[in-house]
Amino acid sequence: MADGGISRLRTVVFVAPEKLRAGISGALAAQGFKDVTETGSATEFVDHAKFNDIDLVITLGPGEEMAVGNLIRDLRLGLLETSPFPIVLALLPTANKEEVIATIDSGVDDVLLFPLSVDALVKRIKQFSQDRRPFVITHDYVGPDRRVNPRADQAGSLLVKVPNPVRSRCVGVPDQDIRRGIEDAILVINRDKLKLNGLHLLRLLFDFCGDDETPPTGALTPSDFLQACMKSCDDTARRARGNSERPIRERAAAAAMTLRSFLGATDPTTDPRFESLFRSIEGVVNEISAYHGVELKL
Repeated sequence: MADGGISRLRTVVFVAPEKLRAGISGALAAQGFKDVTETGSATEFVDHAKFNDIDLVITLGPGEEMAVGNLIRDLRLGLLETSPFPIVLALLPTANKEEVIATIDSGVDDVLLFPLSVDALVKRIKQFSQDRRPFVITHDYVGPDRRVNPRADQAGSLLVKVPNPVRSRCVGVPDQDIRRGIEDAILVINRDKLKLNGLHLLRLLFDFCGDDETPPTGALTPSDFLQACMKSCDDTARRARGNSERPIRERAAAAAMTLRSFLGATDPTTDPRFESLFRSIEGVVNEISAYHGVELKL
């Protein structure tokens, strides 16, 4: 990448401490970054992301008071009304194993220890102008695949090649083409996520109810079962956006509404309506199966 390429990057420095935030922004500007936005709070970051394209995010790890890890996780899951694909670099003050794992699990692209030189930071950014890891999609995680030997056929997960806005911007890809690539990738992820949500609902039903040959595992309380099913149904309804996905959206939204009606009950299993929940959830799974043209099985 020619050094001029980095001047086109749309970068956000998402760091609470003002002095550190200003220091990072100033160092990037000195290296030729011309479009750098500072955000010192989660609200500022979300407000900026809703109305602006972002190629690169530089932030701090989960030790900070802003709960950055949760926000990056929401970004990757598509909950922030913006592209889920910016390159995200997280800075950590120590190599504490728990903090490193928690930061990686939030969906960042890389973790860097600071203090670090601006040359080292820019070098790492330039490496992302060449390639990035594919995203792994599971029922509760969307983000870079950190496995040493990734397998696309590993049960319960799928691998997806996603846009690399750092590379696209640096080599001069037009804005409309970058956005089109992002929109196409979101459609692919949503389709895959519907399938994984269906499989997750099947797993929840099996663990909670068992089948003709296997008793329930006992690992889920009724409250756990309700909450987990509701989360998957809500996500399914949100991702089933197209006209062809309308039956899925309607089934999932109705199931989620019914699940909510049981929240707060001391013992929801005593409600005569409780068993009808299973049929509602199975209905969501059947719609997803029909959409994908294959019966979903554990």
